[in-house]
Amino acid sequence: QISGAELPIVSDAEAPAEHEIVVGKTNRETEGQFDRTAVSEDGFMLDIADGRVYIVGGASLGTLYGAYTFLEEHLGCRFYTYDFERVPQNESIGLVACEDTQTPVIATRHSYWYDVNCNGTIRDKQKMNIDYYRRANGIHTIPSLAGTGDGLSSDPCLLADSVYETVLASVRSLLEARPDAQYISVSQSDGGICECTDCRASYEIHGESGHYLRFVNRIAEEIADEYPNVLVHTFAYGSTTTPPKDDTVAADNVLVQLCTTGSCHAHSLKDCPENRNFLKILDGWGKICKNLSIWDYQTNFSCFNSMQPYFSTYFENAKIFADNHAVYYFAQGDNFCSSGEFSGLKGYLVARLLWDPYMDRETYDTYMNEFLCDYYGPGWREIRAFIDQAEKDCTGHQTLLYTNAADPLPVDITYIDAIIDEMGLPEYTVDDLRNMMDIDWDAYYEASGYEELYPNRSLKMGYEAFENALALAENDEQRTHIERSTIQLDTQKVFFMDGSFQPKLYFLKQLFYRLVSVCIANGTLDDVESYTLIYQFDGWILDSLYRTSTREEIAEHNRALAKKMLDYGVYWMGEAADLRSIPYEEFNFEKGMPVECHRGSTGGHISWLPEHN
Repeated sequence: QISGAELPIVSDAEAPAEHEIVVGKTNRETEGQFDRTAVSEDGFMLDIADGRVYIVGGASLGTLYGAYTFLEEHLGCRFYTYDFERVPQNESIGLVACEDTQTPVIATRHSYWYDVNCNGTIRDKQKMNIDYYRRANGIHTIPSLAGTGDGLSSDPCLLADSVYETVLASVRSLLEARPDAQYISVSQSDGGICECTDCRASYEIHGESGHYLRFVNRIAEEIADEYPNVLVHTFAYGSTTTPPKDDTVAADNVLVQLCTTGSCHAHSLKDCPENRNFLKILDGWGKICKNLSIWDYQTNFSCFNSMQPYFSTYFENAKIFADNHAVYYFAQGDNFCSSGEFSGLKGYLVARLLWDPYMDRETYDTYMNEFLCDYYGPGWREIRAFIDQAEKDCTGHQTLLYTNAADPLPVDITYIDAIIDEMGLPEYTVDDLRNMMDIDWDAYYEASGYEELYPNRSLKMGYEAFENALALAENDEQRTHIERSTIQLDTQKVFFMDGSFQPKLYFLKQLFYRLVSVCIANGTLDDVESYTLIYQFDGWILDSLYRTSTREEIAEHNRALAKKMLDYGVYWMGEAADLRSIPYEEFNFEKGMPVECHRGSTGGHISWLPEHN
């Protein structure tokens, strides 16, 4: 594809040629030329010299990864997503002599970003050796292993001999059926832990994590001789997140998977007060586990398409996890579809980091810029500037696994105060404030100029950046990528328009608070009445907005967003994505795919999921 030259593919039964690309184990090697034990199964050696290119892996996957690395690092290919890659066009290909040995820092690498996880080809090209090919069973497995339920059932009593014997027998049966398995999961359910008297007493002594780890250690030690190459996987998750209270240590053949459920995504583990406790937890598990696994939540489950530009977090945390002996890493992104956010870019960068978490920031930025340039075209610098600004804005706030999508980019009250200061506060008496509905609030809002601005500079900058990039696009593919990525902006705007995040609402509320504060300062209002007035204003202004055209404007925006999502194949919004104001029946779009709509408990949460996915 690069040069137009077709190279014959032959076995080493053929006579040696003057120039050869030698892949895998062949008779072209001299004795002792390559020490395959010097690299892991996924590692490889590249040797370019004397007319030959040797691609030698520690095992078959290593050879495959060596081939793709040769194409990337020596021939300029880039494997970005399942449907987009760069293959340069050169009439001649020159190679510089070199020796290169690589072995991944993270032994098992798995990503749930759809664009790099939806088929085996892109996983291979990005050197992701996805864990379920190596695992004998699923996760949240204790109830199924014990024959008491599924992953959403409560766990049985782990102190009962009958439970232990049943689980052990199930583990052996699964491993007999999967002799190639490298992992088997004996992990807590998603349905809760046992609350019997004996288990609760054990929790007091060992902690919930120590209680589970002691059970898993028994299973692991029992099968260690029979299956020396198998690791027994278990969770540090929910109630078992904190390391054991006592001196319980994970057996050498146990893999503990620590979930980042409670950590803040907007900051690295070392740069956020919310993350300091998690960093201590990580350090604690790193000290008692020979094999530590990370389940890293990298998306907002409330809304996959909201703006989440946490690229520095991925970069910083990869090194922290590697320093704490992580040998297995699962990046929990949006696996349902190619989202309207930067899911492809995130999946690509995470794959790079899992192979080499110790790369420097310049290398990381180069990978990011290459992707942006090839994916979006000549306007990529505008999009990169937007990412940097949005990341700077977002890192002033905390983002957890389930976060209201308006929280990462809140309205800037300091900015609103500056506008009010410039305008000057109107001179109202307490009686005027008590009759708030008689005041022409719209006049102050219109005079402020705030109506013309988005409530956050990065959102406004985003629209400008993508509009400029669209004007510079050179082909339909670039235009499609740009348009699809604007879904994150439209989604974010929904949360600012709707409910208490409507920009006008925030401005007028802040103006009213400032007026009330003056009356409190001059003694004409006491705390009780001021609280009552503010409470009444909140309700009145919200009601007044929804009695006007604002509600229909929100609905119209949502309809346009829904159509754009379906046009670009973004049919999953999130587990609790809040897009209100559209009648339920209007979500049943027919566009070549059946769409199922889900109503949440509030009556306004929806998701899209085609039945064939």
